Amino acid sequence: MTHRISRDTAPAHLQTPHHLRALLAVIGHGVARPTPTAPADDRAHWWFVLGDLWREFARKTGDPFAWETAHDLAEHADQQAHRITDGIPVRPWPADAGRPRIVCISGSMRFEEQMRVAAVEESLAGRIVLMPHVNTTRPLPVSLPAGCDPKPGLDTLHLAKIDLADELLVIAPGGYIGESTREEIAYAHRQGKPVRSPVPPAVA
Repeated sequence: MTHRISRDTAPAHLQTPHHLRALLAVIGHGVARPTPTAPADDRAHWWFVLGDLWREFARKTGDPFAWETAHDLAEHADQQAHRITDGIPVRPWPADAGRPRIVCISGSMRFEEQMRVAAVEESLAGRIVLMPHVNTTRPLPVSLPAGCDPKPGLDTLHLAKIDLADELLVIAPGGYIGESTREEIAYAHRQGKPVRSPVPPAVA
C-alpha cells in the first residue's frame, strides 16, 4: 500500500506559489512512499512523508528554499510525534547493567552511507554511537551566514566526541584516509583511545 501525494491533498497553508511550485515538481516525478503497517498517527505520518519528498526535491535541485522547507516540515513532524508519545512511560536503562560502551565513528564523508550502516550495526550490538552528521560537501538543509565555513568548527566538535567515546571506529573502504580522519586517529591515539577499523587504514 502507498501513501501518494497530490496537489489536491496538499495542506492549504502549503498552497503558496513557492510551495506549490516545488511541491508540483516533486509530484511530477510520481513519487510515492510506503505506508508503515501500523502508523502511530496518520497526521504525523503525512508530515514525515511530505518532509521526505521535499528533501528529495532539494537534493535534486539544490534549491535553498526547498532545504529550508524540508527542515521546517521535519520540525513539525517531530512536534506531531511528541504529541503522540505524550504520557507514554520511558523505560530506564537498568541500573545494574552499567553504561553501554560509546563508539565514535570517523571517516571521510564520501563514505557517509557506510558510516550510517556501521552506526546501525554498533547500535544493534548495544553500543552508543557518536558520528559526524553534517556533510559539508553537499547542500545543507539550514541557512548559514554568508562566507561561513562550518568545517573547522565541526572538526573540533568531532574531537570532543572522541573525548566522550571509549573507542574510535574508522570507516575507510579501500584504506582511504583523508586529512581530517588522519588527525582524528592521531588525536585518539594521544588520548589513549583504542582505534579499530573493518578495513585496516593506510595511516603512516
